[in-house]
Amino acid sequence: MSKVLRRLFSLLFLLFPLALFSAEKSPEDVWNSFLEWSGHPILVEERIVKVLSQEYLQELRKETEEMLDYLLTNSPDLGSKQQAKTEKLREQLQNLQTLEGVQYKLPGGEWETILLEKGNFPDSFYEFETPKLRIRYVFKSLPYKPVSKWRELKLQGSFFLYSESGALLLSKSSPDFPIKDLDMREIRAYYETEKKHRQDVKKISENGTELYYFANHNLIPFYALLLSKVILIVSAFIIFSLYIKRFWTFLRDQTRRSRKAEASYLRSKEKVEGQFLSD
Repeated sequence: MSKVLRRLFSLLFLLFPLALFSAEKSPEDVWNSFLEWSGHPILVEERIVKVLSQEYLQELRKETEEMLDYLLTNSPDLGSKQQAKTEKLREQLQNLQTLEGVQYKLPGGEWETILLEKGNFPDSFYEFETPKLRIRYVFKSLPYKPVSKWRELKLQGSFFLYSESGALLLSKSSPDFPIKDLDMREIRAYYETEKKHRQDVKKISENGTELYYFANHNLIPFYALLLSKVILIVSAFIIFSLYIKRFWTFLRDQTRRSRKAEASYLRSKEKVEGQFLSD
């Protein structure tokens, strides 16, 4: 029995590292995965912020594209060369209060700009297609909008989600965050400065956005707790290793005694039965 368990434990200790490295992760990724699994507050919050930003962007794009589809597809003024009719459609788009620029293209036609609040139409934009036309749109910086989940998430760090054109889509900053001008160039410059001597800042570029995250955590309690857990596990393993041999020796001796007692009982029983039959 002891040999089987020893082999099982050896197999587990061999397979665990193999499972970690089987996904071709770097040692740093493996270490970060372990820390996140252990409840590292910065890594956990970073993942929460990333998921929250993705969900928010998906919902924002869905609502915006549904509204643009409704307004442009059903507009009788689409493609009109009359300034008054074009202005009416532009006012409807401005009333959405989320868009800085909108272009559309009818089948066989050219791109027409129906809304552009400043400058030239940016090179970075979102685009989708309906059965009747194609639409490009660019977000403008949105007013501060707290997310319903923030209270329950208890986020301590600061994060800023921008479109590639520089529009601030979602943000949450701690009271002591030093940058008050939330222009993307200011946040980017602050990030480039901070990352030189901090490891708890992160920039994530994906889905046509730039997400900047600045942690605001005290890690001493986490590492103190993690160290105590590691010491406890190592101590338990050492104690287990020291006493497992004694336990199996005791169990083997008990088994031997039980077998001897059983054999003695059977011999006594046979002796008594033999005497009874002889009488």
